[in-house]
Amino acid sequence: MTMETLPQHTPATNPHLSLYPIARVASALALVALLIGGSLMAATTPLQLAAPADDPWRPVREQPAIFALAAVALALISTFDLFTIPALHQRLHRDHPTLIVVATITAALGDVLGVIGRLLQLAEVPAAMAANAHPALIAVVENTFNTAGFALVSVSFACFGFAMLTGFRRWLGIVGVIAGVATALGQLPGWDAVFAIANLAFVAWYIGLIVGLRPASTR
Repeated sequence: MTMETLPQHTPATNPHLSLYPIARVASALALVALLIGGSLMAATTPLQLAAPADDPWRPVREQPAIFALAAVALALISTFDLFTIPALHQRLHRDHPTLIVVATITAALGDVLGVIGRLLQLAEVPAAMAANAHPALIAVVENTFNTAGFALVSVSFACFGFAMLTGFRRWLGIVGVIAGVATALGQLPGWDAVFAIANLAFVAWYIGLIVGLRPASTR
């Protein structure tokens, strides 16, 4: 059954329809957080590149607000993304049970690790400001959590995407597969630039969920 032939059930007779509004709102909030967080991270990149080798934490001390807000925005992306998972699971599970179980588990775990990683990134700001703190140690742990989170999220995007290729909205499935592959490749040394493709795919993904997760009667 495709979205185009979805019967006009009420949430009481078709429970997953009641999850659509939650997923759409969460997608919209995640999109806003993504745009804000991405812009703030882009603003911090030149500062980090210009930092002296013997004092890499100087930009954080000089402009702590930008780094803190970026970490908060990025943590919110994963937080809001968690609320899109139930609707995707129920919408796609019947036709692709194994694939969607893998997608659901990896998405949830990846988002949780992502939130923890970004909170550690936020903790780097006061650590950089303190005289006796060790922000470099926090950065190592943060990078570990974020890398693991991205690895899991890449699997979930690819799985959700492949499931959508045989129904639902195929163009969104293609976006999901691209997001998954680009996210995975972006974690490899020297492949950082590929992550820019993943970011564009994330934007398209959330827009797709906003317009796609709705019953036919409201379109």
